[in-house]
Amino acid sequence: MFKPSLKQRVIRKTQRLLPQIMLPLRRKLINNKDFTIIANNCWGGITYEYFGMQKLSPTVGMWFFADDYIKFISNLKHYVGLEIHIISPEESKYYEKLITMGSTSGLVGVLGDIEIVMLHFHDKEIAKEKWERRVERINWDNLIFKFSYMNDCTYELLAEFEKLDFTDISSNYKKIMFVPKPMPEFKSAIYIHGFENEPQITNDTFVFNQYFKLYSFINGKGLIQK
Repeated sequence: MFKPSLKQRVIRKTQRLLPQIMLPLRRKLINNKDFTIIANNCWGGITYEYFGMQKLSPTVGMWFFADDYIKFISNLKHYVGLEIHIISPEESKYYEKLITMGSTSGLVGVLGDIEIVMLHFHDKEIAKEKWERRVERINWDNLIFKFSYMNDCTYELLAEFEKLDFTDISSNYKKIMFVPKPMPEFKSAIYIHGFENEPQITNDTFVFNQYFKLYSFINGKGLIQK
């Protein structure tokens, strides 16, 4: 089980205590202010909140099982063009896994053959309305794809993410994925500490920007490990 270190806790607490003071400075430090984050979990929402920015992504407040996330981004325009159907966790094909993971309190969105766990949504109409509104906000010319070794991820899925090319749908895109140990074979991988002896990463939002230079990444200066 993930237990943040004292340093990690101090950094995260400081980030939360000083948002109103730091938001203007944070926004000044980025020259890229109109990006859409397509994340496999809540990392995107936390990043938008860190900068005090409008959430230009339909995946905010949701998470995917790893295989469904790769399917989703591999054919992104197709999937976001489908009508989303909102179901209860009991109707999900992943219901037994959701019970084990303690994730049955929200809703589930269905797009064709994939499901999205809408962790922070409890009203089906609101969930559908927010999804559709945020789909319209997608900036196809400025996409960020974020993946992580979690939710039934495998090495093969990491390799598939690494190979994905989005030039057919985006004139400008970036990729990042969080892994539990150094994986120099993947250019988009960032090693986050604390999960070396765990079967999966269980929490990458707590340390969402602690192991790479977030500002440089968003400003298009590359993915730099701290």
